Amino acid sequence: MGAPHHRVRASAVVIRDRHLLAVRHAPDLYWSVPGGAIERGELSQDAALRELMEEIGVAGRVTGLIAVIENQFDYDGARMEEIGFLYAIAADGALPAPPATFPGAEARLTARWLPLSELVYRPSGFLLMLQGRRCSDERDSDRR
Repeated sequence: MGAPHHRVRASAVVIRDRHLLAVRHAPDLYWSVPGGAIERGELSQDAALRELMEEIGVAGRVTGLIAVIENQFDYDGARMEEIGFLYAIAADGALPAPPATFPGAEARLTARWLPLSELVYRPSGFLLMLQGRRCSDERDSDRR
């Protein structure tokens, strides 16, 4: 597999009506919260807001830092090691009401509201599971 890839990312955790906003990038089979790499010189909370805008097309405001996590996993044949900043975000724009599934702002991206009742927190690796399938590498913010 070679040397691990290191990355630092920020994610937007949006909760509405006991549902978590999640995204899926085709062809991936898993759901995750909106997020991505922090750009050089960018603050982590600004990166979370930027990723929400890029992936969902809505602005938001940070209401708190949920967690900073370390995560190690295999993805597409590569070993990944990442540090992730998870921010609670209040979305300012209009979003379809839960439990809707809707197109994201980026091509090949689908957004969906996942019921918190179907998510299971796994402390090992901070995984959220949806009906036995990996859904995100972020923490269930409803447990804070």
